[in-house]
Amino acid sequence: GPQTVKYGKVGLPDTTVTAKDIIIATGSVPFVPNGIEID
Repeated sequence: GPQTVKYGKVGLPDTTVTAKDIIIATGSVPFVPNGIEID
């Protein structure tokens, strides 16, 4: 079923997102396991 995430910054209203799949990308360098090819 759908998942819900709420996020925001201090002092501003929160934002709520609902979707079947949610990926949180923090902007860090991704870990790529051995045997996985990046395209």
